[in-house]
Amino acid sequence: MTATPLRRAARNPLRPLDVTLDVLVKVMTSFLVLSSLTMVFGSGTLLGFGERTICVRDDSPSFDSGADHLPSLFKPGVVASQSGLSLCVNDPSFGQRALNVATQLPSFVLYFAAILMLWRLVRHAAQAGPFHPGNVRRLQVLGWWLAVGGVVAKTAEEAARTSLIDGMYRTADLDPLGWFGFQFSLVLTGLGLLAVARILRMGVEMREDLEGTV
Repeated sequence: MTATPLRRAARNPLRPLDVTLDVLVKVMTSFLVLSSLTMVFGSGTLLGFGERTICVRDDSPSFDSGADHLPSLFKPGVVASQSGLSLCVNDPSFGQRALNVATQLPSFVLYFAAILMLWRLVRHAAQAGPFHPGNVRRLQVLGWWLAVGGVVAKTAEEAARTSLIDGMYRTADLDPLGWFGFQFSLVLTGLGLLAVARILRMGVEMREDLEGTV
């Protein structure tokens, strides 16, 4: 009898990326849980939550450092420094706290959700194979999320930051047209993923046609 050599199982090329994303998701989730516990039971902060003093930078005006009228521009409790123009509130209201959170939360939600979507995409591709219709759908969702989210998150944060600054002046000067913004890199990445999804869909359709003829 001759011994039959055992064939070594082929290594999944997506396995290293799957493991890396899995570790990243667990680390980020653990960080959120620990930060939340520190904020609730201690003096920690998380994405603007738990901050006792709110500071925001206003780069639009320029003042003379020796101007005596500078303090009269702001509401009581607002302290201004001459470095750019840094405005701080020691006892912020609920609305100011909400606006401060809104200057940080949208981008975090955008990136964290994108990592989760990419993790699910890689895991599904590793299990079902690269040429699976589900991969196309997941890639399209990720592309639209980044392309649209790159505009929505930046606009929301800029609107919150501008509203927070305007609320610190005695006379508010609202300019909704200045709220619009977008993250060019995210929008470009999202459009690129949509293009890749379209190419992958063509490959899936060609494979299905080939399997049908065979």
